[in-house]
Amino acid sequence: MFGKFMIAVFSISLLTVEGCSSTGYATKENLVVPHTIRTPTNIPPEVVPYVPKYVEALRAKGFAVGQTNDPRALDLVFEFNGNPFNLRVSAGLWRQGVPVLTGSATNSGWGTAIARGSAVNSLAEKSVAQFRTELESFASRVQVVPDAP
Repeated sequence: MFGKFMIAVFSISLLTVEGCSSTGYATKENLVVPHTIRTPTNIPPEVVPYVPKYVEALRAKGFAVGQTNDPRALDLVFEFNGNPFNLRVSAGLWRQGVPVLTGSATNSGWGTAIARGSAVNSLAEKSVAQFRTELESFASRVQVVPDAP
C-alpha cells in the first residue's frame, strides 16, 4: 500500500515539473533608462531564494540593483501565485507602473499541492531562464545612462 502511494506521489511530482509553461515579454520600444534598477519593496517569501539569480542577470547586462530616487528608474517586481491550481512565479521590470519586461512560469494542476517545494523550484528556475531570454532582447534596445542626482 505504501509503495503504491509513493509511486503515485512520484508520478504526480513528475507531472508537476513537466506540466509547466513559461512566457515572457519585452517591450519593442527603444528606451533610455538609468543605470540603477530600483530594489523591490515586497518580495514574496517563496521567491526570496531566487532573487540573486535575477539580480545576477541584470548585473551581467550592466545594470545595478539598489536604492535610487531617479524617477526614470525601472522597478524590479516579483509576483507569486500560490494557488495549487495555477501556481506561478514571475519577475519583471516595470516603468511607472507598466511592465517593460517579464519572465514568468506557470504550472496548472492539483499535483503542485503535493510536490509544492519542487514545483516552486522548477517554476522559479524556468522564470529566471525566461527573464534572461527577454533581458537579452531588451538590453539591445536600451540606452543606459547615469542615474539622476
